[in-house]
Amino acid sequence: MKFLEKIFSIKNEKRKKHKIVTIFGIRFAVKSKYLQLRRENEETRWMMFALEQKVWGLISDLEGVLKFNTHMEDSKKRDDMTLEEHKKNVDDLLKNLSFDACQNAKKILERLDKLYYYKTVLNSDIYDTDELETIDKIRKFKKASKKVKDHFENGKYKLPINYFEPSVFYWKNGCDAIKNKDYIKDKTIIDVGCYLADSVLIFREFFPTSSIISFEASNVNYNLALKTLELNNLKNVKIENFGLADKDSSASIEHEGFGYAHVIPEGGGL
Repeated sequence: MKFLEKIFSIKNEKRKKHKIVTIFGIRFAVKSKYLQLRRENEETRWMMFALEQKVWGLISDLEGVLKFNTHMEDSKKRDDMTLEEHKKNVDDLLKNLSFDACQNAKKILERLDKLYYYKTVLNSDIYDTDELETIDKIRKFKKASKKVKDHFENGKYKLPINYFEPSVFYWKNGCDAIKNKDYIKDKTIIDVGCYLADSVLIFREFFPTSSIISFEASNVNYNLALKTLELNNLKNVKIENFGLADKDSSASIEHEGFGYAHVIPEGGGL
């Protein structure tokens, strides 16, 4: 009993709605049915955080197993749709697609199905071996960026902030999938909402003789874009500090971190 008292104790401290529980020297504030962990040092804090994540992961895995057993029954009804209606919609979607497109569509539907029904889905449950290798390459790419004086570099690319978006720099904005690149050669490329002009680097890489006109309404992003052009010594690129709309109007922009913002129209049109 004395041993248990050493590792587990409850003390009535002068707190309005909870008691203090001490387990292995870690103090918990007990309030209603929830425990608010009072961490006394950083090492303990992160250790307990990791343990907490593992516990919730196990709970979610258990829920996933239970849901798997009733998956076939649940799949008969989704958003008030019968199984027959769902099958018909899938058939209508696939019937006019090419073989490759049909396979990709089926794969997407299967993945959405898993994500819809399970709280915990591992990467290995969703992606095949080649895709997992690609994910690993993207992770390595993101880790490869480094700070150099007043900017960041990742390979040959330079940006004023450390934000090398994989869809831009790894997937090249899909430019490498364009079959007839000569069609765009020497033409003007319009980049609407250029953020910090990261896509401009890719457009210039694939279409070195094309002129590029970019639009960025945010003053913050506009200044970042100008810095990107300077860092990479890009020529024949023009960046306009306004947005595009169907009529002249004004709007307020509320930023939400890297490149994200809400536009609040004042005169409409955006």
